[in-house]
Amino acid sequence: MTRSTIQMPLLKPLAFFCTDENLAHGEVLDESLRNLSQYCCLDASVEVKMCKWLLNNGVNVQPYSWSILANLSRSKPREVTATLTRQDFYIIAESRLAQYSANAFDQTKLREFARLGSHRLGEVRQTDVFTKPDRDGTRIRFIPRSMVISRIEDILLSVNQSVDGEQTSLRAIWVMLAFLNCHPFIDGNGRTAKYLFNLVLAKSGISSRYLLPLSTITLGSQGFFPICARRAELQDSFDMILKFIATAIELTKMCLENKPYSRP
Repeated sequence: MTRSTIQMPLLKPLAFFCTDENLAHGEVLDESLRNLSQYCCLDASVEVKMCKWLLNNGVNVQPYSWSILANLSRSKPREVTATLTRQDFYIIAESRLAQYSANAFDQTKLREFARLGSHRLGEVRQTDVFTKPDRDGTRIRFIPRSMVISRIEDILLSVNQSVDGEQTSLRAIWVMLAFLNCHPFIDGNGRTAKYLFNLVLAKSGISSRYLLPLSTITLGSQGFFPICARRAELQDSFDMILKFIATAIELTKMCLENKPYSRP
């Protein structure tokens, strides 16, 4: 099979997606997120709770099992000192949200977090990377490695700064998709991107807790989340990702209220 490659375009700036229609959807999502915050877990990982709830309701969220080689040593930064299960990782990561949201979130903190959730200790990639080939053998090349560092700075600027009149949910979505679009690390990009979504919510004051368990919901979506991301990247449309986040909010509310699973 002949393999062809498509170059991933840089995700458009946030302002491009702030159309009247998207802004209206953003207002609804912001209000839904504020309402969801009252159900937020105070003593448990919402990702772990969502995973157990979906499994108990017959939804497959474990297509593979993994443990994380975690760097917990400050004195020997490249020494692997522990192995984390997925559950342990979520518990530690979510507990650090208040700490990360209190001050500016810079590249040092970003790599510190990424080291928790990566087998490669948050290393920035030094080569070009690609998606897995589709059935026709076509793969997508992520943005060039030469652009990665400057793109991370752009993303962190959006994480740390709020624009008057801009819906928080739209900015959180853009940060998440821009990070995935950049794909800066050798490993752990998906978990980190979804964490940044929640970090934007925390910095905005919508919730001081980790709010949406997007990593687990993505596993349960059986490949739908990447389709939403590709539509934003390749077709410049937020329509599908907005619906995905709205569904995630409804699922999280059902989970925290311990209601039977039903597709929103």
